[in-house]
Amino acid sequence: MKAGVKYHVKDNSPGHPDDEYECYIMPTQDTVQVMTGVTHHMKEAGFVVTLAPMSTAVYTDEEDTSPKKNMRNEFVKWRKHSIDGEERDLLEMADGILLQWYSGFDAALCGNSKDPKACSCDNVELADYANIYNNTADPKIPGVFYNYFMEDDFGGNMYPQWWPVRCQACGNNTIMPNGTKMNFPCYRPGDDWFMPGNVTKYPELVESHNEHMRNYTETYTVDGKPGFPYWWPQNMTTNSKCPRSLDCPDWRYHKEKPYKRQLDVIGKLAKVFDIKKLSIGFETLGTDVLIQQKSYADKALPWTTATNKEKWNQALFFHECKKNLTLEEPLGADRCGAPLL
Repeated sequence: MKAGVKYHVKDNSPGHPDDEYECYIMPTQDTVQVMTGVTHHMKEAGFVVTLAPMSTAVYTDEEDTSPKKNMRNEFVKWRKHSIDGEERDLLEMADGILLQWYSGFDAALCGNSKDPKACSCDNVELADYANIYNNTADPKIPGVFYNYFMEDDFGGNMYPQWWPVRCQACGNNTIMPNGTKMNFPCYRPGDDWFMPGNVTKYPELVESHNEHMRNYTETYTVDGKPGFPYWWPQNMTTNSKCPRSLDCPDWRYHKEKPYKRQLDVIGKLAKVFDIKKLSIGFETLGTDVLIQQKSYADKALPWTTATNKEKWNQALFFHECKKNLTLEEPLGADRCGAPLL
């Protein structure tokens, strides 16, 4: 396990070896066994033990009946192990359990659940915290929200016109609020002009990005003037996130009593551990921090202006934004950004 699980992707560039990647590994039965043993010995030594599992790791007492047993719930499913000759229960021994109701991602739960509403985004939205964030809404500083993406061994900052910040997924075969599935677009038509790829390995992408951005700003105009550049990486989709009623439910859902789905989850967990030791962490969206970004040769790849020394020595990761691009200069190197918080 320590060596990791690797896989390879063929690289078609001349003389370049295949790229090696390491799989992201979710908790396994062995992981939970080790944690159970560590918890037992810590308790024996008089320590307090707390757990902070992801939302997908502790959400139900029900058996996993999926064909490949891939409904996660690892801490519940594998909580009991023989340690020092006796059966020990990880959740029973722990003094406190923090459920991370902000860490949810699909993890195949949505595709394997029998409940059509398990991942449907039919929650009651708040006026200032919608499921989909509109990046063009503020006329004073439009388009400042950005999100980091990772596609095909390459990462960067994207500026979408809108972004599903909560439970709503986007892409093909997406679960809709009514439980049905359909193709739900991730971007405004024409916004997917950004071709992801390693610009160091494929420098021709720099020229392509700049040309596409220039064409976009001239086509997407505001009052006849060049528009702010928005972009979405081609072929990228977004999966479901918290709040999701299966493992990290919201406060209210349409045509239901308030807190019903939260109480349903907690009621199931009460069957496997004492909920007096339960804590729940929630997330909120912050887009009110403006930081300075700067792009260099590739105008579609803005980065923070903080230097590596500032990050390492001072824990200073951003500078306050002093200069933003304008309608008169939509392709400027400086740009304000509101990171996804």
